[in-house]
Amino acid sequence: MSGRVKSFEDWIAYVFDHPVTNPAWHFKDIGKDDWEPSEELAVEYLTRFFKNPESALLSFSNAQVNQGLKYLISPSCSSHMFALLEMSSVSWEKRKEAIASMHLIFERYFVLHCDNTLSHLNQKGAPLNNVCYMWWDDFPYHGHPKEPQYAKLDDAVLSEIEKILLIPHVACQESALHGLGHWKLNYPKRVTKTIESFLARNPDLRPELKEYALRARSSRVQ
Repeated sequence: MSGRVKSFEDWIAYVFDHPVTNPAWHFKDIGKDDWEPSEELAVEYLTRFFKNPESALLSFSNAQVNQGLKYLISPSCSSHMFALLEMSSVSWEKRKEAIASMHLIFERYFVLHCDNTLSHLNQKGAPLNNVCYMWWDDFPYHGHPKEPQYAKLDDAVLSEIEKILLIPHVACQESALHGLGHWKLNYPKRVTKTIESFLARNPDLRPELKEYALRARSSRVQ
């Protein structure tokens, strides 16, 4: 990361203040300009953003936000998420605070701006349904259970997915199930217990989402 971004406001503008294009700005402009902050600033800015997304995103359309969040989450677009992971130079306590704030963007933003549609069935939804659904697929980490040094990180990320599964919104629940499906191979007992508890708490779940939960429990998600 270059460290060229000087303020949180600069960073928000760089991430989100772009015309909506196909391909998105961050694919078209690869190599043209590097405005990524240092790892320390990336963690600070991500924490601040996750804790108060509605204020930071007030000036942008849902389509702009969709593009910007994709840029932040996907390692094919930027290095922001690596600042939260084990190779980062930032202290664990700061990284943990950022990770532990991640569910708030679902709770405080996606709930308000996503439709109750199912992306895995290609149901047409709001612009933000896509990045909500793909969040834990794009997030570049699915755990290292056989290596004790990663235990805290694994627990922190899984805990966030579990919090999101508790949010009473179809798009958020689908996103969490998508993530759990990818984590099932590394944490089979914990993921199975989490999904079974979700199904037990929600006996009237719409059939398509119940089927997806069963698929996630068996790690049959894409």
